[in-house]
Amino acid sequence: MRLTMPLAQAEDKTDHATCHYAGCLITTGCLVSGLMGFVAGDSKHMQRMMRARVVAQGLTVAAMMGGLIYAAYKKERKRPAPTFGPLADK
Repeated sequence: MRLTMPLAQAEDKTDHATCHYAGCLITTGCLVSGLMGFVAGDSKHMQRMMRARVVAQGLTVAAMMGGLIYAAYKKERKRPAPTFGPLADK
């Protein structure tokens, strides 16, 4: 079994997932910054960063769902029309 994917397929996946990666990095940054505020004893900074983390996490999940819906829509439009059967044009 081959574990590597072709270069064109990998590039296609990374082009569409750029906002997913950015969202994950922003979420991680907020989490780390909030934990550093916790260690330093700055509760206001910690709470602000934890709230920002929740917002960033929600936007990341929304971007992932939007990407999934877009990919399904794009795949459905590429599918050729049936040439036989009940859905074929007469």
